[in-house]
Amino acid sequence: MMRRRWVLAIGSILASAALAPALAFSAPEPPAKPAEGGDIVVPYEPTPDIVVQTMLRIANVGPADHVVDLGSGDGRIVITAVKDFGAQGLGVELDADLVKLSRANALAAGVADRAAFREEDIFKTDLSAATVVTMFLYRRINLQLRPSLLNLKPGTRIVSHFHDMGEWRPDKAELVKSSAHYGESWVRMWVVPAKADGAWLWREMRAGAMQQHRLVLGQDFQEIDGVLETESLRPIEIRDAKLSGAEIAFWLPIREGSHTVRWDYRGHVDGDRIVGQAESSDATGKRIVAWSATRQLR
Repeated sequence: MMRRRWVLAIGSILASAALAPALAFSAPEPPAKPAEGGDIVVPYEPTPDIVVQTMLRIANVGPADHVVDLGSGDGRIVITAVKDFGAQGLGVELDADLVKLSRANALAAGVADRAAFREEDIFKTDLSAATVVTMFLYRRINLQLRPSLLNLKPGTRIVSHFHDMGEWRPDKAELVKSSAHYGESWVRMWVVPAKADGAWLWREMRAGAMQQHRLVLGQDFQEIDGVLETESLRPIEIRDAKLSGAEIAFWLPIREGSHTVRWDYRGHVDGDRIVGQAESSDATGKRIVAWSATRQLR
């Protein structure tokens, strides 16, 4: 296994800490840089190929994606995303020698036109175009990046090799047997959730009349709960609520005459508006109604 140690200034440690994606390269090992006073030595260890493949597979990377690898090392994750998954890619790396090596590797792999590499601090990188962000960083770095990652477009996938995001629980996780980290590596993936918490003015067309209610949602990352407040009934708790990116789903038990009917709601959160459909099936057949909600300003 190729190993190297390089040095980062304390103020820039987050930019290239310990990320080493995997591809079966025969590229030369970059030279080590000497430690200087006040600097921190960060170990560099390439991510095994099986872990790289898992990272990109678990995020369902495809031709429509733009993958940004934070602390891209010698470019393995970006090059694999482009060559094997058809994506566009950008690697961000503070070490100039590694950036040069990544560009050479991309050229050798025949993907230099779709795999770019930039010498830059990851905290200054514009991630707005990213649909997938990959990284192999220290846990404390993940936590410092977390607020910025949560502000990305809902639905953006975040994939981390080995380290987690604290109390933000992953949407998917796989334990991969590999030659690194004592024989196994965790790969975790998160989907950036829309901001759905707060009070919403609910509108729904039923029996030819527009009904208005108040939907109050609580949110802890991608986990949500809430109640529907109506004028005539006590608050109804939403059931089995799920939020994946901008897609929200739950069901409600709604009283209709002498019996209660289950209605399944799905909607798309777009800023301060939710638009969707509700569906119910019973002895009378399937019924579908449109619903929407507008966020009430605090």
